[in-house]
Amino acid sequence: LHGRFGKQLDYDGGGYGQAVLSRQPPGEGTVHWLPGTPDRERRIAFAVTVPAGGREVLFVTTHLHHQNAGFREQQVAELTRLFADAD
Repeated sequence: LHGRFGKQLDYDGGGYGQAVLSRQPPGEGTVHWLPGTPDRERRIAFAVTVPAGGREVLFVTTHLHHQNAGFREQQVAELTRLFADAD
């Protein structure tokens, strides 16, 4: 498998964030910061293009806030805004 990593923060001498594994080499990734407070663990959406079936597919991975419904709703709204025009 081929991987791409989107770093959210430095952690224990390395990085912490989101990753994508694909049978085909994915394109370069883009980290999108999602709404939240800077004093807490900020969430990201990590987007890559992956070749599939003769075309490029946009793949996005994230982990929405699990304890605060208000943040989660803001994050979903931001994801919708970011990727509304994606084919």
